Amino acid sequence: MSMVTGIIQATKLSLPHGASIPVAIDNRGAASLEVSMPYKSIEARRANAKRYRATHREKVDGWVRTYRDRKHREKYGNLKDMRGHGAGSVATRLQPGEGKGSDNPRWNGGRTVHARGYILVKVSAPHPRSHRGYVLEHILVAERTLGRTLALGECVHHINGVKSDNHPENLRVMSKSEHSKLHSAQTARNLWK
Repeated sequence: MSMVTGIIQATKLSLPHGASIPVAIDNRGAASLEVSMPYKSIEARRANAKRYRATHREKVDGWVRTYRDRKHREKYGNLKDMRGHGAGSVATRLQPGEGKGSDNPRWNGGRTVHARGYILVKVSAPHPRSHRGYVLEHILVAERTLGRTLALGECVHHINGVKSDNHPENLRVMSKSEHSKLHSAQTARNLWK
């Protein structure tokens, strides 16, 4: 025996903020709910976005200045005054009398500190481990101590763990596999302290 179901009674429950729940009750007494929320139509959303853009932008000298630019101008002054102060401007170019390298008054002897704490040294001759003319200082010290260049699979270990301490007594040349085993053992010891 088949039972034909059909909607006998339909009602709508009102909720706060304009939401409503239509309730349909069929001939078996089962109620089904369908929730509809008052979402804005696409046209209403586009109109709101257009109104927002109109209030948060202003046209100045043929270009559009946004709200953020306007706040920056209020805090730091006119943006036009800041133009030309970036890289390559007259203020950042070398002035007459300033040269490259040791002729530059800001020359620091060709030494700089890497982001990881290692010291880089400017080398004039090509070096197999140079990058943009700089070589790690501990590699140069180890090669000078050994009297040869390091092989491809060799690396230099800082015994005391201080990356900027490049005294020959603090450096030890080892293979990359030995170096990784040594550091993994040190890491394991530090975990159990």
